[in-house]
Amino acid sequence: MNHADIRILVVDDQLHMRRMVRRMLIHLGYTTIEENDGKTVLQTLKLYRYHLVICDWQMEPTSGLEVLTFVRSDDGLRDTPFIMLTGENTSDAVQAAIKAGAQGYIAKPVSLQTLGSTIERVLGKAQGASASTNARVPKRVAGG
Repeated sequence: MNHADIRILVVDDQLHMRRMVRRMLIHLGYTTIEENDGKTVLQTLKLYRYHLVICDWQMEPTSGLEVLTFVRSDDGLRDTPFIMLTGENTSDAVQAAIKAGAQGYIAKPVSLQTLGSTIERVLGKAQGASASTNARVPKRVAGG
């Protein structure tokens, strides 16, 4: 699959971080969609499918861990690859994210190389999964 055909949902409540990740993803050739909070993304995930979700851990009113738990508990979403993005770089935080079902974990600040290699690893593991097919593209698509 061409990178431009891969739709990645970026969720972060900090505009500058969301935009920085978006620019990196566009540079890597991916199509990106942004959401600014965990509560909104729960609604978006019910409407559209994405090939990957990259979500900040520390958001209000709904945390990234709550978003991940929602994704893993929903029959239609549970196979969606998920990368947790956070300033929490402790082994306890990493283990909590992995235990909740994250396939990847990126500590801030994010580098282009780390982002790209983590995405390749996570999507490589998910290749052929049902979450990678029949995705609908929302109107707010940027990049590619």
